[in-house]
Amino acid sequence: MDNSERPSAGRRRQGVSGGQLLQVRRAQRLLRLRQSQQRGIELHEGCIHGGVLLGVLVAGAYLHDFVLGPGLAGQIREGKPQSLRPILTAIGRANLLVTLALPVLGALLSEFLRD
Repeated sequence: MDNSERPSAGRRRQGVSGGQLLQVRRAQRLLRLRQSQQRGIELHEGCIHGGVLLGVLVAGAYLHDFVLGPGLAGQIREGKPQSLRPILTAIGRANLLVTLALPVLGALLSEFLRD
């Protein structure tokens, strides 16, 4: 197939049209209106719990992948007893549970926080 047969040959990417800009402006106005109506809503403690769970997930993943994982690989290479394996298994399972709990928590909070 030569360049003349390809549909994108020689064409430049089209810019944003005026109609698209008006749609973006309309959406921005609606979002600003909604934000001004929600200024009095306080942060729910469930959001804080979700943030803590996310922090636990990131910390567990870091420990599992960059601290304890290479340590276990070194133990295996050197033929030493694999003392880090049970810890890694526990952290991996905990991370799986937290990963599954976060969307469930988000769904529950979105359901119960509706007005």
